[in-house]
Amino acid sequence: SISEIGLQVYTIRDQIAEDWQAALRRVAEVGYDAIESGALYGGDINSHLDFLKEVGLKNISGGGGMADLESGLEKIIDDSLAVGRKYVVCFWPWSETFTAETPDVWQKIAAQLNLFGEACQKNGLVFAYHNHDLEFVQGEEKQPYDVLLQNTDPAFVNMEIDLYWMRKGGKEPTDYLQKYPGRFPLWHVKDMADDADQSFACVGDGIIDFAALFSLAEIAGLQHIFV
Repeated sequence: SISEIGLQVYTIRDQIAEDWQAALRRVAEVGYDAIESGALYGGDINSHLDFLKEVGLKNISGGGGMADLESGLEKIIDDSLAVGRKYVVCFWPWSETFTAETPDVWQKIAAQLNLFGEACQKNGLVFAYHNHDLEFVQGEEKQPYDVLLQNTDPAFVNMEIDLYWMRKGGKEPTDYLQKYPGRFPLWHVKDMADDADQSFACVGDGIIDFAALFSLAEIAGLQHIFV
């Protein structure tokens, strides 16, 4: 069962840019318990923590894109530990090292994720990879997402499954949750509008069957959700 409901603060990036304190205070007022964020707002860790404590939020997950992790994993780990996070997440696969044009790029990314995950685990953190739709290619026998799941060590690399982006990529999250049990402790919960663009919708207003997905929470190993 989910004891805390988190918000991925990228969702409210415009409000954060305008006044991060007012925005996060509102997040707490609405009823969220936790946040996932790339940045640590407030200029320094103590200010960030003091403010979160004041409004009653925890920062339990964060990280960056592949380029951020390649250049600054140590700092991300240190900051994550200092702010009390449990999870470090790779939010985006492409960097100068890894591009869509690189041969066997997904195997190479998997090998790199294993290294990140091992470093995180040594420091008591859990590492995860967040998908968009680019991990799913129509007509290809083996999906990049499967390559990642099959070539990463479950002891080091978990998945933060983005339910919306997987559907946008033409795949069914229920299939993956059952095919790779226990690999999905983190979920991004967002809905898809019933329109030609398959645009974002507020959770509950779209066409994603959350009841079917959450019935697989235990099989998936679900620990935290971020709206």
